[in-house]
Amino acid sequence: YSKEFYKITFSSCGCNIGFLNSNCNTSLCFGILSNSSTVCTSHGQCLGPDQCHCDAGYSTSQCSSYTCFGLPHNNGAVCSNHGDCNSLDECQCETNFLGETCSLTTCFSVLSNSSNVCSGHGSCMGYNQCDCQGHYSSADCSVTTCHGISSINSQVCSSHGQCIDYNHCECDPEFSGANCSI
Repeated sequence: YSKEFYKITFSSCGCNIGFLNSNCNTSLCFGILSNSSTVCTSHGQCLGPDQCHCDAGYSTSQCSSYTCFGLPHNNGAVCSNHGDCNSLDECQCETNFLGETCSLTTCFSVLSNSSNVCSGHGSCMGYNQCDCQGHYSSADCSVTTCHGISSINSQVCSSHGQCIDYNHCECDPEFSGANCSI
C-alpha cells in the first residue's frame, strides 16, 4: 500500500482588499505604492489603503498641507502678511522684509525692532514708514520743535544751540536759558 503526498503551492496569497504583492504587505495610498518615497506626498507613511500618517507639521488625508510657525501655509496671515510659506516653517519674504517670519523691515536702514528706529521717536510700520510719537514729525521722526520753532530751522534755540528734544535746547557754551537767548 503506497501513499502519495502532493505539495500544493500558490502563486499569490489571498490578500485583504487594498493590500498586494506576494506577502500582502504593500498597499496603495491614493494610487501610490506604500513603499514609494513619494507616498503621502513624501511627508508621511502609508499605514494601509488610503491611510496616511503624517509627519509633524503636515496634515490632510495625503499629508499635503503644512504649517508655518503654527499657521496653515495658505492662511492669509502666514509669514506676517509679508511673504509666502513654501515649505514647513520656511517663509520666503517679500522685498524689504526679513526675519524667520518676515516680521522685520527697516526704516531708513534701521531694523524695525531696534530702539533707535524712527530716530527713537516712533514705530516702524512698514518699509521706510515711521509712525511718529508726540511732538515728532518728518519721514524718520527726527524733527521736533523748541519753543514753537522747528528743530531744523536755523533760528531754533535763538541760533545759539541745538534743539535736542521737544522744547529742550542744548545751548552753545557761552549761552543759556530755555531757548539759549541769555
